[in-house]
Amino acid sequence: MKTINQYTAACLFLFCFVLMGNAYAQAQTASKQAFEKAIISELCDTFTKAAPGITKENMTAELGMMLIPLFTKYQSQIESEWGLFVSETKDIHTIGERIGQLATMNCQAFQNFIKANLQDIVNEKAESGTKTFSGTLTKMEGSPFTYLLVKNAQGKTDRFYWMEFFPGAEKLSASGIASLNKSLRVTYREVEVYKAAEKDYTTIKVIIQVEFK
Repeated sequence: MKTINQYTAACLFLFCFVLMGNAYAQAQTASKQAFEKAIISELCDTFTKAAPGITKENMTAELGMMLIPLFTKYQSQIESEWGLFVSETKDIHTIGERIGQLATMNCQAFQNFIKANLQDIVNEKAESGTKTFSGTLTKMEGSPFTYLLVKNAQGKTDRFYWMEFFPGAEKLSASGIASLNKSLRVTYREVEVYKAAEKDYTTIKVIIQVEFK
């Protein structure tokens, strides 16, 4: 098996969260649910214990040390339940992203860490370039919202994915459907993600900030 780069694994986990389509959500089986619960429970326990000593300076190394043993311990389940292989470089990318999304949804300690270090994470992402789109919010889909549809003054509607914490998320979540038809500006970044259903990569727009006008 190829050696997994600790830095790469941690960066993928912390900064990139893969899009899981409806087909993946519907395809959950009892064995897959049990596997995902086990791997995230173990990661969350480790992260919770280590959290007091994790800083923005050492978080990449700390996360890498947590992830790599999981890749090895759960190798057979990763292959059977996710159809991914830790021996394949392209699959390591997807595995890291998938674990990251599960942790974001199911590990309170990780959620707290992201919130506490949100500005540093946003700044890190900003270095790779961001874009903005202004318009009217026409739809919010999913629970929590999987994506937002925003229509601009020229009549163009674009889709922006809600995949992580971002400035403005709490207000958007609290107001719910009351936010529909409100004017806002979305700051986003373009991310290439792997869609298992299509067995190919695609570029999506991930929200990093929402500002109501």
